[in-house]
Amino acid sequence: LTAREHLDRLPAARGHPSLSAQPSMLAFAGPLAPRPPTVRPCQARSHRLAASHRRPKTRTRPGVLASAWSDAVEEQMYSRFSDLGSVDRAVQCFQAALRGEVLRRDAGTPRRQQAHSFIDGLTAVPWHTDDQELVQRWHPWVAPLVEALPQVAKELHRTAFTASGSLRLAKTGNNVWAAPVRTEALGYGPEWRTLVLQDHAWDRANIGLFPKTTEAILESGVPSVEAFFARQAPNSGIAKHTDGCNFILTSHFPLMVPDQKDASWIEVAGERRYWRTGEPLVFDTSFEHHTWNESPDQDRVVLLIRFWHPELTFAERQAISFLFRAIEDPTVLQNP
Repeated sequence: LTAREHLDRLPAARGHPSLSAQPSMLAFAGPLAPRPPTVRPCQARSHRLAASHRRPKTRTRPGVLASAWSDAVEEQMYSRFSDLGSVDRAVQCFQAALRGEVLRRDAGTPRRQQAHSFIDGLTAVPWHTDDQELVQRWHPWVAPLVEALPQVAKELHRTAFTASGSLRLAKTGNNVWAAPVRTEALGYGPEWRTLVLQDHAWDRANIGLFPKTTEAILESGVPSVEAFFARQAPNSGIAKHTDGCNFILTSHFPLMVPDQKDASWIEVAGERRYWRTGEPLVFDTSFEHHTWNESPDQDRVVLLIRFWHPELTFAERQAISFLFRAIEDPTVLQNP
């Protein structure tokens, strides 16, 4: 089966005909409930996980601050996923959030790392693409995606930056070049816009418009959580922040870069890198980072893929996915 045929055979997401469940071998266990357009949804989920300790408390037990809801979530994380392997670290992540704990390292320095959704003990490296041996060992999917970038760039140009393509995109696409709408994402600014292919589940409308890009992502084997085109307008950038989560990493595949040399850049942990067409960047956004496009008249566009930290097991990925779904939609607890 082609990637598109595989997606077409998947059931539609509950209550949202434009979404289909992502293959579990690649990321989450199932689709989220529908919600308004957003950017950096994983960042939003990690904020809501951190806020879960404010749910009404009904009782406590040793070592765990719990409510009836949190007890049910924890019990189902074990009952649903223990057959796949240990989910202890995923449950501990939940328990830490219930206690309001935050992972903080190197506060007050450029290498500040902060995560309110975290798994203890994960290797933390700001820039993965500085070490090609690390990329080959941990991220073998980068090479096939780089090879596919010329086709992805052509498809993006044809679909989004020609008169006929952009007209069709505006008519049939879903949340095309959406601006930030959630409070925790407003630091990105109105000039940072996204066109989402995957946010936990795949957006059927948009992958239909970008079939070659979708196929390249799926066939690469990247354990993706989100995939979208991110567009930064001229003379704009993203303020310093961390994404608040250390078990999901980020990759950028530059597709459109301003002609001016080194006009667009990103700093992670105080170290600046420049977007250059066809040259991937892989990094950890639990470290403080910010961006800027200094071009006076040209956008910067990347294919942005967020993916599971390679030290997470499949069982842990599934359990954390379920946890996020339970936070989004508590009714999933009623469907074991």
